[in-house]
Amino acid sequence: MAVPLRSTAVPAARPSRQPARPGARPGRPGTTSATTRAGTRDHLRVVPVRRRTAGLVFLAAIVLAGLMLGAAVLNTTLAERQLRVDELEQDVAESRARFDVLRGQRAELRSPGRLSREATALGMFAATAGTFVRVSPDVYAQALAASGSIDEAERIVRGEQPLDQFRRVKVAGG
Repeated sequence: MAVPLRSTAVPAARPSRQPARPGARPGRPGTTSATTRAGTRDHLRVVPVRRRTAGLVFLAAIVLAGLMLGAAVLNTTLAERQLRVDELEQDVAESRARFDVLRGQRAELRSPGRLSREATALGMFAATAGTFVRVSPDVYAQALAASGSIDEAERIVRGEQPLDQFRRVKVAGG
């Protein structure tokens, strides 16, 4: 598409219909003393409007590309973290299953029926009659000190008594 040429020639002066401005010379209406002293008149022309759209489109494209790159990085990071979370959840599930198996094995090993069978296999038998044995306080204190912790502030033995665990097993076993 061809662009028409514009004329840069000075148009002929038209008589002004406006009243003379203050400070204008009487011979030429509408002119000031500054323009008549120079003897020339400024050439006026239409300046094309600057187009900012190309710059704005370029800037918007850069911002959009940056946002898309940021979204891709964020998505990748989230996917990696989700894989790590899935691995940890799987480890927790496996650990819980292992804990349940070990707890079942412990319960089986501590069961009174198994203990009775093992004791019989070792040649032990149940007592037919029980007698009480008197224990001196020194021996009792040594046994308590060996089986529990002594609270230094109150000088008493803290902890579980030796037969408490056996009593709990008997209560649980019926």
